[in-house]
Amino acid sequence: MITVDKNPAETIVIQELKEEKHMPESIESIKFKYLNNIVEQGHQFIKKAISLYVRIKVVLLQSFWS
Repeated sequence: MITVDKNPAETIVIQELKEEKHMPESIESIKFKYLNNIVEQGHQFIKKAISLYVRIKVVLLQSFWS
């Protein structure tokens, strides 16, 4: 099962892939406007931690080279 936003281009691409036999016909696609947003929100804590790490590293390197 593939979950896509309500963007019409995604539906067209999935249909073309099925017609060209690049994707099995048994795969279903559903349109769910906000599901991808929920998945992306799960990454926000990792992104914040990495961003904090990078900022600390930059400050430490700047103080080392000063």
